[in-house]
Amino acid sequence: MSAEDWSVIYPILMKHRHARSTSGEQSRAFLVAVLQILRSGSQWRLLPEAHGNWNAVFKRFSRWSMGSGGRCSPDASIILIC
Repeated sequence: MSAEDWSVIYPILMKHRHARSTSGEQSRAFLVAVLQILRSGSQWRLLPEAHGNWNAVFKRFSRWSMGSGGRCSPDASIILIC
């Protein structure tokens, strides 16, 4: 993900009430990991370790995506197709 793309996505991501992060870099790593899974169609367990612990990424994604009753907010839908 380019720095330019991230500069647009990060403010949108941080507006989401279930976004949890201690740093922008952690948020970026999380989003890159999620996009890796979505692009490849792979199982969460097969997420490369370079992207972090698969279960932690999965749990964070689950909290984030289900925080609005299973519906993505309009801002989140810009980032991901829900």
